[in-house]
Amino acid sequence: MFAKFKPGQPSETNPITQYYEIGRQIGSAGPELVWKIYEAVRKSDKREAAVFCFEKRCAEKLHKPKRRETITEILRFSVRQLDRFKHPKMLTLYHPIEESRIIGTNVESTIITREYRLPMEMNRMGWTK
Repeated sequence: MFAKFKPGQPSETNPITQYYEIGRQIGSAGPELVWKIYEAVRKSDKREAAVFCFEKRCAEKLHKPKRRETITEILRFSVRQLDRFKHPKMLTLYHPIEESRIIGTNVESTIITREYRLPMEMNRMGWTK
């Protein structure tokens, strides 16, 4: 269906890969574009989804420690809000936050999975055909 993650990428070690087959990156979002958006398919029912991955090492490169902590908290709060509110015009959160830490490295990642709506995401990022 689509190209899978290359071996060795941090997101491949995240527990979310038990539930979703993750494909190529299709966009970025959030403050400083720290969320990397990947296409995905839920393994149980083959339903399309979008996986949002935040790797903390990316924020470390961009910001001072205080700013990194602030961005991390903003992202977690936003995910909690998305999980709490249900509305037909809002994206549906399929899978809550999954966090992982790769043993022996300083790489941490946070992943959420939600409804796949590529045209809406493309509009948000300013892409046009």
